[in-house]
Amino acid sequence: MVSLMDQINETDKNNIKLLESRFNEIDNIPGYILNGNINLNGIDENFVTEFYKVIEFGEYETITELEKYFNYGEIIKVIDLFNGVIKKLKVGRVYKLLFRWKTTDQHTNRYSYNTSPSLFIHSETDIKIYLYKFITNFNVYLIKYHFNGLIDLDVFTKEWISVEELKTYDKLIDRIVYLDKKYKDEHELKLNLLKSNKKGYFDKDILNNKYDFITNIKGINYGEIINNSCSTDNELKNVLNIKPGTTDELYRINIKGIDYLVKIIKNEDINEVSIFSEKLIQLLITNTDNNNDLNSLALEKWTDKIYFDNDKIVVERKSNLSGCWVTFINNEIVKNQLIYQSKKLTSSYYDFENDKNIGTIDIETYFNDKDEAVPYSIGYKTSEKLETFFIGDGIEDGNRVEDMILECINKIFTNKNHNIKLYAHNMGDFDGILILKSLMNTANKHEYNIKIFTNGDGKIMSIEIKKKIKNKKIIKISILDSYLLLPINLKNLSGIFNTEIKKGIFPYQFVNEKTLNYSGEVPDYSYFNNITPAEYLDYVNQFKNKSWNVKKETLTYLEYDLISLFNIIMEFNKIIYEKFKINISRVRTISGLAFLIFTSKYYKESETPIYFSKGKLETYIRQAYVGGIVDVNVYYTDYTTYKYDVNSHYPNAMLQPMPGGLPRISSETNLDKIFGFVETIVEAPTERELKIPILPVKKDELTVLFRGTIKGIFFSEELKYAVSVGYKIHKILSCVEFDRVEGVFNDYINDIYKCKTKSEQEGNKENRFIFKLLLNSLYGRLGLKAKNCQLKILKDKDLDKIMKTDDSEVLFKNNNLNLVRSSGPMDPEIVRIIQEENLYANKKDKLDPSNPWGSNSSSVQYSAAITAYARIFLNQFKNIKDNPYLGGDTDSIIMTTPIDENFIGTGLGKFKLEHVIEEGFYPSKKFYLIKTNKNEIIIKAKGINNNNNLLNYDSFKSLLLGNDLNISQSQFKKEFKNLTIVRENINKKITGVIDSELKIKLEKKNN
Repeated sequence: MVSLMDQINETDKNNIKLLESRFNEIDNIPGYILNGNINLNGIDENFVTEFYKVIEFGEYETITELEKYFNYGEIIKVIDLFNGVIKKLKVGRVYKLLFRWKTTDQHTNRYSYNTSPSLFIHSETDIKIYLYKFITNFNVYLIKYHFNGLIDLDVFTKEWISVEELKTYDKLIDRIVYLDKKYKDEHELKLNLLKSNKKGYFDKDILNNKYDFITNIKGINYGEIINNSCSTDNELKNVLNIKPGTTDELYRINIKGIDYLVKIIKNEDINEVSIFSEKLIQLLITNTDNNNDLNSLALEKWTDKIYFDNDKIVVERKSNLSGCWVTFINNEIVKNQLIYQSKKLTSSYYDFENDKNIGTIDIETYFNDKDEAVPYSIGYKTSEKLETFFIGDGIEDGNRVEDMILECINKIFTNKNHNIKLYAHNMGDFDGILILKSLMNTANKHEYNIKIFTNGDGKIMSIEIKKKIKNKKIIKISILDSYLLLPINLKNLSGIFNTEIKKGIFPYQFVNEKTLNYSGEVPDYSYFNNITPAEYLDYVNQFKNKSWNVKKETLTYLEYDLISLFNIIMEFNKIIYEKFKINISRVRTISGLAFLIFTSKYYKESETPIYFSKGKLETYIRQAYVGGIVDVNVYYTDYTTYKYDVNSHYPNAMLQPMPGGLPRISSETNLDKIFGFVETIVEAPTERELKIPILPVKKDELTVLFRGTIKGIFFSEELKYAVSVGYKIHKILSCVEFDRVEGVFNDYINDIYKCKTKSEQEGNKENRFIFKLLLNSLYGRLGLKAKNCQLKILKDKDLDKIMKTDDSEVLFKNNNLNLVRSSGPMDPEIVRIIQEENLYANKKDKLDPSNPWGSNSSSVQYSAAITAYARIFLNQFKNIKDNPYLGGDTDSIIMTTPIDENFIGTGLGKFKLEHVIEEGFYPSKKFYLIKTNKNEIIIKAKGINNNNNLLNYDSFKSLLLGNDLNISQSQFKKEFKNLTIVRENINKKITGVIDSELKIKLEKKNN
């Protein structure tokens, strides 16, 4: 019997599968079909490195020598999975493919999802390309997210376009194949970066003698001087404006069989040189008025700076036309440089009046039985009004939660509030998600236009809401994240700014759907977070003679939060404006504010211009942009040691000479003569020669301190320091030179540091906090990496165009609205092919593929240099012969004995003795316990909440005895597929230290 499915054509079968996939939102992605799945079990930290090695061999099934790899079996599972996926694809169709990693917590059985950007794939795809793409995305996931448990790898596909839809389908395939090959070639070049081969980053041809005039006229050998020996020569000198009685000269030189005229205008030690075709000049003399000035016909112009160095004639030749710089010694070329033309950073403007059109907004939530955040109260505060809303108030029909939020937004939309900036603390990760969901789900009840602003990773920075009113006028409000400006929690901010109304106390865990109408005794202490028993008793005493009511206390708590944050933001705005004449409302982040202050008040555009880096140059320099080093050299100390912190470590590094001016790709191979960035093969000293390695490189996106020989790109000054302590340069393969520029950031750093110091002396906590933030936030902004990722809300009618021309996916859909994640325009050629056949209805606002949104505007050379200088400063303390370095963070060191008093002080770059340590436990980086000479116990545990005091002296001792420690903690997670915030308990496993000698020592000490 023929089944019903057998009678259906392939298109309908696919549609049925598509519909089926939409019924199960947890396990599938809307619009995609699950095409393959495997479980990855027990992979270790070498998975990525071993995966690359297996790919490079190619013939996976026959590589018996690779079977020794711990992860070999799991790697082969991934390869087999992709072979299977490709075999399922139909000929004549291009698909979009997604990777999704589903992590299962072994203790709670909760799922956690992370999805890659979409990729093109077709039946003829080279599997090696997609293995590269998989491991690149997976590596980002491993680095960015902590996971503990099993990993499910899901591969989803959906048909994007077919041969039936596109007449030029073959062109599209050719383009995709070309892009895939380009990706593969670039990836293999990147993989080869750490290998000690002799191939440089830049093509050798880039510095070949392409500029005949610049390089073939050797130094000051300009040819044969033209005297006034005949009337023809006199006429040549006359039309080229060589006046009698001056030192200016005219030469004739033959290059490759052609005669040229070389005009020299002398200015002390500088010659201004112009090159002309003699044949052209003679022709024009014959056919035109001899009085015409023909200097505009110069084929090339440059300047020669001439000086003597130890009896040698040095000529530094610079051409602004070709961008070529050449250095000659005794008329022989010793160095070529090619200027990399870049745009210059422009200054910003001041504000003429303080923008006080600022407010706050906040949402209170409880968690339902699915651990989803459910809003039950919302409020806003402006300079004129404070209004709060509670679930169900005045709402008869519809969704009570979303209608409550909509009602609040409606109340804000008045003429007085036009262009107001409303701040919510942690808006991007919490309140903003809930507001977006409400506005999308109630779209049939309002006419708001919603625009989302994100950073390069797609994190929400602000939400702009507009509405047209009478006479075609528009009211606009913006909701921003105050945490991005003041990145600590509201309770601590209230203390720093000493607001009259502090953040209140509230039993978050008590509220749920069933207790919304509760009135009675104060909830038990167990429902409160982060308060002491004494604080709880004081709170209870406030209700001795009255009932505690959920609604009343929620609204009181909400009002306190709104007022507290409002006062903080207004005071912050006032301080910034009075000092810098800048409104905080112009930016969204503290790094953006620091950058705006610098460019408006301190940046000397004409004296020390900053140039952007882009393209291949930016990629080159970024490989030298490495952060600070965290070291753990001992697990345990039971003797007196000393912990020092550097005062304003990175601001101090910003006072050093910076790589300024236009970048120049150079042929220089003498490290001592280079200031910039160097690609080199370098050998590290052995551990016996240098106990602590100090030169970092990036490997698999991680920073490592290497031994042996490696190829890498480094800031020249850090490389020079490395050579001074024993590193050996085998060969310099390429370099990018800059001018050594002093004082680029000095005025900014010195002025703000002076303000910070004055605040400390006056005991002004809020000013000290603000100026410290500004000091430490500028350098990273210069090195921001451009990433094309945006969230957009589009109507159904606008969706088709972006899905065909952008790398986009629909995350959430309701009421004719779509929340779309877009990674920017596709390849320009693919866009052109699509546009030519008008496959989308909306022809207006055509994309400009040559200038896609999100283009890079970083000056990564500055950030790379600053972080390198910071490392150099600390590295001088890591190999002191009689004072072993025990470990440290990016701005601190722990030493066996005190350091020289000359390094200690209150100024920039001076050390402060933070702690005298009597006993220390250091199981891993950024995770330690120390006991000081003041009998204080200090615990640092990055990423771990220790509210339950699970981390203590005994637990650290247990770790050093080799016992693992499991810590469970709660965290919030955004889920865009249904625009919810989910509370999940995660279990973090801290692996015990396996050290038999240490274990014996501790056990003896216990006895």
